[in-house]
Amino acid sequence: MLLVVHALLNVVHNLRRTLAAVVIIALGTGLLFLSHAYLQGLYSILSFGIRNQAGDLQIHHADYDHASMTAQPLIPGDVLTRMERILAGDFPEVRTVSRELLFGGLFEAGAQSQGVSGVGLETDRLHRGSASRRVLVAGTDLTYGDDPHTILGEGVAKQVDAEPGGSATVQVYTDSGQERRLEVQVKGVIRTGSSFADAYFIYVPLPFAQRLTGTDGVHRMLLFLRHERQLATVRGRLSELIEGHDLPLAVSSWREVQDFYDQLKSFYDVLFTFVIAVVTVLSMVAIFAIISVSFLERLRELGSLRAIGTTRAELLSLLLVEALATYLVGAAAALGLGLAAGTIINALGITFVPIGSNLAVPFYIDLEPRYFLIPAAITLLMTAAAALVPVVRTARMSVAHVLRHQ
Repeated sequence: MLLVVHALLNVVHNLRRTLAAVVIIALGTGLLFLSHAYLQGLYSILSFGIRNQAGDLQIHHADYDHASMTAQPLIPGDVLTRMERILAGDFPEVRTVSRELLFGGLFEAGAQSQGVSGVGLETDRLHRGSASRRVLVAGTDLTYGDDPHTILGEGVAKQVDAEPGGSATVQVYTDSGQERRLEVQVKGVIRTGSSFADAYFIYVPLPFAQRLTGTDGVHRMLLFLRHERQLATVRGRLSELIEGHDLPLAVSSWREVQDFYDQLKSFYDVLFTFVIAVVTVLSMVAIFAIISVSFLERLRELGSLRAIGTTRAELLSLLLVEALATYLVGAAAALGLGLAAGTIINALGITFVPIGSNLAVPFYIDLEPRYFLIPAAITLLMTAAAALVPVVRTARMSVAHVLRHQ
């Protein structure tokens, strides 16, 4: 107990250098905390957006290939009905089910035409699915039923010079090779957040898409869960039921459907690791210099402690307690400053437009205290490593050598 008191008194006595070390620790820990919290906030925004568009789970034909750009097999109407009966059973974890039908074709408006990818949506569930993350640029949204109307991606509208209220023609080829052409009314123009999607996608009501393509099936069923943590359980039960009913279907998670999330996350993880390395090295050098100078200036004091019977182990413990006390003050300051800075940044409502996107997303810092643990552990190890060399060196010096030091 006396050793701890003595260590704390030394921390206060050498106030100038203690404050310098505290500032370095606080800045290093705070920067790592904000970087880590920002990344977690970014991952949350990305995953929420993807899950809102792709669903937490997707049910599709067993031969469906998410990576392929060619025509994909449908879930036939009779299989779709059987699957809907299964989902209507004991699945309270599923909040919403939305069906989608994909098609490719030619979109003609006046003298202009363009190849497009179409999505048939359940228009009473537009807040979920492929067109969920959208901003209406002009006109109105899709309406319920099989009324022949469409909303266009902003790029498609510009390419064919289409405006809300105008008429156009959609031409497709069915699986049997039959050409089908139906006239549609352009209801609106949207911006989805993806410049690529807006340049090629159009959206129509699901019943109209089925009539256009001559099918009663769909390509995928999007399942939106009440909680993401239920994903593995629900997927396992669905897979068992699909196999038990001998249905030609499979279940995929949102991360399998949209693998670019993992690619982007890997990139940011590498970037964060680089930030950790730079901050750690710079902080260690600064703390090492401060602690080394502090101990050198106190050699006579440390020699006197040895002369009155303080053992090397006790001296080592004393110096390590001083380093730990300095670290705790710096870490506490980092947590307080990080929470304050993050709260201010979130309150400012800063937004930015990511590469490849045409919609702004919030610059959001997720300030959950658990995201402080990794930065705090890193700087604790950093402080211990920076302090250990001068501490051990000082503790191993002989009493005579220390007392002769001027």
